[in-house]
Amino acid sequence: MSEEPRLQSKPFNVDLDDLVALAGQVDQSSMRWFRRGAVAILLLVAVTVVLEQSIERPYVDWMLVGVGVFCAFGTLMVSSVRFRGWLWLKFARRRPLHGPQTYALRSDGLLVSGAKGKTEVPWTSVHHVALEDGRLFVFLSERLAFVVPRRAFDSGAEFAAFTATVQQQWKKLHRL
Repeated sequence: MSEEPRLQSKPFNVDLDDLVALAGQVDQSSMRWFRRGAVAILLLVAVTVVLEQSIERPYVDWMLVGVGVFCAFGTLMVSSVRFRGWLWLKFARRRPLHGPQTYALRSDGLLVSGAKGKTEVPWTSVHHVALEDGRLFVFLSERLAFVVPRRAFDSGAEFAAFTATVQQQWKKLHRL
């Protein structure tokens, strides 16, 4: 990868909406279990309150009920795509390599560079590409992707040329 880039984005930071869009691209079936767990916790709390009210000396430990409701709320928060995206972004900003990135296309791969590092990704390492809502997703696995938003380019034509080239290169090497 020594040649000059053919197409290049301007430097940009990934934002919360980019991460939420990425989360929408990956399988969410495991998050359904969190939602079901939250419903189960709420049902257990409700049954406990009803049973405690039906005994001879009714006494409800409202502190434990509050803890149960808090646990259910926390479980629902973890299953939220927006909340997880916010956490990802918060933790990413604390890492030393976080900063604006530039994406450049070459004939043999994608070059991702920033002030603190450079990554060269050959087209053969790209799992798949997807284009949705003005964002290009270059997946390296089923859940790991580079997100290239439309705002990283000066014009829509540059973004369209960039995405068309990425899709063309990927299709060229991944014909079935």
